[in-house]
Amino acid sequence: MFWDAFSYYKKGPCHIWKDETAKEKRNAKADLDYRNSLTEAAHKSAWELENRMTRLGLRNKTGPKPK
Repeated sequence: MFWDAFSYYKKGPCHIWKDETAKEKRNAKADLDYRNSLTEAAHKSAWELENRMTRLGLRNKTGPKPK
């Protein structure tokens, strides 16, 4: 995969990623799942606290019902 950045007067940095092996993909997915399991509970409770009031009034608003 090739990524590059362009603007009007300048060409930005570019990077070429090498192909991942199946083992590297499995290891990356396992690492990501582990990191998500560590932070999911804290982030979920923070999201529920921040969005509680907006979610309470969903049924009282006019228009189609949310799914």
